[in-house]
Amino acid sequence: MSQILANEIAIHYLGKSWYERDVLSASPRSTYLGVNNNAPANEITTGILRYLEFAETLLNLQHIDGFEAVLDELSYGKIESACGELDIARMLACFGLSFCFIAPVRGTRLNYDLEICYPDGLKVCAETAAKFDGTVPRAKSIATSLKDSRAQLPDDRPSVIFVKVPERWVRDVELARQITNVANGYLNQSTHIMSIKFYAPIAIYTPERTARWNIHFEVSNPKFSERNWDMFRDENVPAGGRPRWWTRIF
Repeated sequence: MSQILANEIAIHYLGKSWYERDVLSASPRSTYLGVNNNAPANEITTGILRYLEFAETLLNLQHIDGFEAVLDELSYGKIESACGELDIARMLACFGLSFCFIAPVRGTRLNYDLEICYPDGLKVCAETAAKFDGTVPRAKSIATSLKDSRAQLPDDRPSVIFVKVPERWVRDVELARQITNVANGYLNQSTHIMSIKFYAPIAIYTPERTARWNIHFEVSNPKFSERNWDMFRDENVPAGGRPRWWTRIF
């Protein structure tokens, strides 16, 4: 039933031709949201959960201002980067933060992805970046992503950068340490970025169940120590891990 619901949601927002092109396993384009039925069992389960999570997020974030900008990105075939943006948006919603999507047609340094409001009312601009699952794990590539993200953000407003990294990157303890060092090095020479926030979805397999968890770590710029720039604080997570208005499909 969950799979049928997810298919109907995807088709409703993006059309049947998009579904057939970017989701159906028979399509060569369905590399991220598709499920390879010849893969090992754990990979199949992870693929199914990722797709269900994607559809559930579309359903629940449809009321957010600027939602159409993400649909446009998906329609244009930028699947993995758009899904990264949706992942971040889902986390923001689950931590009780207000936000909106921003359409990328506003001019130089105004093409960031999100505007986010901290609980005390402070608004920040945010750009999201995603290291694709097939990317060779290299901490240095994070620096390139940070520079590219910075180019989308304004000079006169507080800004943050989100970077989604593949699960296998964060399971590598030494690589995770190197990534944190790159972020600290970048912030030490930055006068505009307040915080860099890394995020990865991971799958947990046990004999009883399979679950999807989100892990994250935030690196703040020491030049702006007048406040706590962390967004993902455990005390803000609602019971059950989702806000009351969230509709579950799986």
